[in-house]
Amino acid sequence: MKKKESQYPMPIREWSEDDRPREKLLKYGEHRLSNAELLAIMIRTGAPGKSAVDIGRELLHKFKSLRSMSGVDVSEFKKITGLKDAKIAQIKAAIELGRRMLSEGRHRESKTSINSKGTFAYYMNRHLWANCS
Repeated sequence: MKKKESQYPMPIREWSEDDRPREKLLKYGEHRLSNAELLAIMIRTGAPGKSAVDIGRELLHKFKSLRSMSGVDVSEFKKITGLKDAKIAQIKAAIELGRRMLSEGRHRESKTSINSKGTFAYYMNRHLWANCS
């Protein structure tokens, strides 16, 4: 009798160590990971037929960007197979931490005196890029 081939992708734990998101982050740094891989670290586990990276890619495809996820209602996240309350809460919390981090930077910058054209250009550029969606 022939062995039935698996219809599911290989689980992340079976990937080479250099390809696993968590190990890749620790070895090479967070800047080397794609947004889907960073989301996968928060998501932690996949679902039948989908790795955590697959779920991360699906989130990015459905919502188009990390920034747009911040305004999405929890019910929209629940439409993605593999996302339940705990994983959705982790994603929403991480997005909120990112928003607060940006807010802290803007608050500190607003207290900085601008005494040259270069300083003005620097702060305007940062402000404009931070507000682009």
